[in-house]
Amino acid sequence: MTSLFGKTARAQLLSTCAAVVLAAPVAFAERPTDETVSAAMAENPFFQDWTTPYSAPPFAQIDASHFIPAFERAMALHNEEIAVITDSQEAPTFENTIIAYERAGDDLERIQRTFSTLSSTATNDDIRAIQSEMSPRLAAHNSAIALNADLFARIDALQNN
Repeated sequence: MTSLFGKTARAQLLSTCAAVVLAAPVAFAERPTDETVSAAMAENPFFQDWTTPYSAPPFAQIDASHFIPAFERAMALHNEEIAVITDSQEAPTFENTIIAYERAGDDLERIQRTFSTLSSTATNDDIRAIQSEMSPRLAAHNSAIALNADLFARIDALQNN
């Protein structure tokens, strides 16, 4: 049985992703202090459960300053969720690899959907500045997961068995 992607497709994917990541300037903010994080978490609607109808974003409570801390936390959590999959000592199964991969990053997806809605319908200078800062960081984050050799090996092992 062949792998999920042929060697040529894998090489093209790798070179395309590398070009995107290398072409985008990545700006990393200074690490916040514990006090700053605690205060931000108490006020940031992304760090709370939403009790709105249909779990819709509470747009009236969301401020542009909430997005970057939320994105950073969600990317870190997403990396942890992927690490649980790749560090597993169990043989790859559909449940512990594919389903776990599909469920990973739910918080990040929720933030991205909310941000995308605002940036498409109610943009302003703050939202555009967040787009400029987060776009290359999100691209690098997603590329790192897409090109994760350990994750690919688990998925490839499933297809080959």
